[in-house]
Amino acid sequence: MALDFSKLPTFAACDKALKALRIERKSFQYRDLGIELADDRGEVQETDTTRLLNRVNSKISSANILIATPGLDPEEVTEAQDELAALLVRRTALLKRGSGEEDGSGFLTDVDGEQADQQVSYLTTVIDRVIVHRATLTS
Repeated sequence: MALDFSKLPTFAACDKALKALRIERKSFQYRDLGIELADDRGEVQETDTTRLLNRVNSKISSANILIATPGLDPEEVTEAQDELAALLVRRTALLKRGSGEEDGSGFLTDVDGEQADQQVSYLTTVIDRVIVHRATLTS
């Protein structure tokens, strides 16, 4: 759809339109920054989750080795088994946290980001065109 700049017959109308367009563009820019921030946080969380998962897996291996060690008294075996059970629960929680993309939210976030990028680009083009139109007005 072609924009009808004759609907902006005065400097005041152009200025009002420019102000509204800039506010709308800014809202999409902030939304885009919010999505970027969420992505950055997700990457940090993913790194932290991977690091924690590696640590838990290492402790699970140690607990398994301890349980398999001959000559432990029953109390030591029970403590090691209890620790192993707790570590397995922790590992399950970390695995669930690390696989947060199962619901498609990552894809939808990408769509939101692309939409915001396109809106900012489009609004910038319209703003530029209003500025050019404003320059052609006599009063």
